[in-house]
Amino acid sequence: IGPFRRSSTKRDLIPQLSREQFKQIITFLSPLPTFLIGGLSENDSSLIDELNLTGLAVCSALWEGNDRKEQIRKIINSSKPSLLAS
Repeated sequence: IGPFRRSSTKRDLIPQLSREQFKQIITFLSPLPTFLIGGLSENDSSLIDELNLTGLAVCSALWEGNDRKEQIRKIINSSKPSLLAS
């Protein structure tokens, strides 16, 4: 579901929904798995619990910095608390 915010990969898409609207859509779609997309970073893993998501779909966040492996590691590690709670 998205875009959550503007991103560098889809510059023409402008977020239109509030957090509450995202929550309503996710609740409506339950028990279908739902993923949030659009302008997400390693700092957004708390959205998994906050919005009751299955997970996050990240793209541009993978390309931040110069070390791809380290960036992927940071994203995975930031999501571990949410993954472990499932």
